[in-house]
Amino acid sequence: MIRGLTPKRQLQLLFHLLLENRWLKLLSLILAILLFYFSRQPGSSIRISGVPVEFIGVPAGMEIVNIDSPVVNLQLRGPRNLLVGLSGNEIMVPVDLSKKEQGERVAHIQIRDVRLPDRIEVINISPASLRLRLERTLSHWAGVRPRTEGSLPNGLEIYDISVSPDRIRIEGPEHEVLRYPVLSTETINLNGREAAFSLLVDVEVPLPLRVIGSEQVCMTIVPGETRVRRVISGVALQLPGRADARGPVRPRRIAVELWGPRSLVNELKASDIGAVIPGGEQRAAGSTPPALLITLPERYREAVVARPVSAPRPRDL
Repeated sequence: MIRGLTPKRQLQLLFHLLLENRWLKLLSLILAILLFYFSRQPGSSIRISGVPVEFIGVPAGMEIVNIDSPVVNLQLRGPRNLLVGLSGNEIMVPVDLSKKEQGERVAHIQIRDVRLPDRIEVINISPASLRLRLERTLSHWAGVRPRTEGSLPNGLEIYDISVSPDRIRIEGPEHEVLRYPVLSTETINLNGREAAFSLLVDVEVPLPLRVIGSEQVCMTIVPGETRVRRVISGVALQLPGRADARGPVRPRRIAVELWGPRSLVNELKASDIGAVIPGGEQRAAGSTPPALLITLPERYREAVVARPVSAPRPRDL
């Protein structure tokens, strides 16, 4: 009781204190009741499957390969409302590899290391250990092989196909790096291609390998007319500087093989082709046949390859 105030006045003050900020006081009361209710809920348990394991402390210069399973199953216990609202990013299952050495290893998962929200605990982990292999990280140069599909239009063939650069540097576990001395590009379709073209393409790098630098190379493909082989007989052989006191020398004839675009090869005649023995030296019987120089008209020289398929015998020179 407050001295100096009548009982009636004191009762008025008490009602005033109770009704002042009544909505705020009511909200506080409701929150207190809810907090008390949830805190008194009975414990519950759930099973969560496929929780990823996070490897920490991997030794420098080494990598993890051949993991039995990178996930575990957890049996958890705690208030029902917390378990129902539990999300994957609130769970962490760390495995420390800082003291492991290269080779086949077993990593044990400790319940005490699992990180969870407060008031939730781990009852069981399955599996309780993982088998894995630690390997040395290796970097290596691998060749690049262009890969195509489809076909050029009729009458055309690929004259040249190249990539630049023709090697890329890859990195990863040692045995995986050594398995891939050559990598392929993504597949390029040749259907309908009639002219030379270049384009940037990706190199297909299998996991767990990584590329040091760019994963793209420039592929260049040069199509051209289908090439054929043809043998032309009766090509006159010139023997410069040779004289015969007994009269004119009957011209020697040889056969020449041509290889190049069909239209150009089919145009050539024996009279278009020159065959010369440089120097025209007299050679002893039984000596090695002389090298022949085959010449073609200028417009054919870059596209057509010519070689003799028959040569005069040394005694005939």
